[in-house]
Amino acid sequence: MMKSKNRLYLLSLIPLTMLLTALHTAALLTSYDPEVGYFESTPLVLVMRILYVIGAAWCVALPFVFPKGTPYAKAYARPHNAIRYSAAALFIFSGIVGLAKSLGTANLSTPSTSAILPILGILTALASAFFFAQPMDSKKPSAVHASCGFLVLAFLFCFLFHVYFDMYVTINSPLKTMLQLSVLSAMLFTLFETRHSLGKPMPRIAIAPRLLCVLFCIPTAIAHLCFGASALCGTLERTVISPTLSLPLLALGIFALSELIFHKE
Repeated sequence: MMKSKNRLYLLSLIPLTMLLTALHTAALLTSYDPEVGYFESTPLVLVMRILYVIGAAWCVALPFVFPKGTPYAKAYARPHNAIRYSAAALFIFSGIVGLAKSLGTANLSTPSTSAILPILGILTALASAFFFAQPMDSKKPSAVHASCGFLVLAFLFCFLFHVYFDMYVTINSPLKTMLQLSVLSAMLFTLFETRHSLGKPMPRIAIAPRLLCVLFCIPTAIAHLCFGASALCGTLERTVISPTLSLPLLALGIFALSELIFHKE
């Protein structure tokens, strides 16, 4: 009964993530005003914000629900190879397309961020090694996997720098805020994965970053992919809502989710 209860706690995030994905996408497509860069005050936006707060609080509190001796508090899961290779493919594709765009003539970025775009494209492609280098035995440390984890962290840091200093979009725009939260959650998740590869795991505490990565990265990435591909997304919004840069966040969110699903007690 306890095992089933623990798994239910973790997997309860899946329907919430699906709901937030639908709400976030609908909010961008129906309630976002590109003229001012903010959401309109609609019940849809209010519900979305409340659910994000509740979900984040649940993710942070969940590690303290599990006793120290439970399997979820002791070990990591190794996602299926199909998940790992798909995530790596998204990183490689994003890196190649991003690098090609950064070297093109049509560059919408501000001078403070334009120089980092080629670096961002290269780091994105190199960071795909993180998914290939994961050891067969998830219990064993791996210096190679840890090194690749630092590549992912470097990519995410550059991504955060690009989003924050892009002055075409208002500094406190909800687009920037949600994207920054997604990147920060992905950084926390990758950091704890890297700690595990270095032989210094904190699996019980790592539950929270894993859940936060799922909660923020998947809805934000899918919503930005839908909105960025629509006619509603203007030129200025495309500097932050880049479908290309949304793909790595989606990959990390799915990878984190797969660790929950494939965890065996």
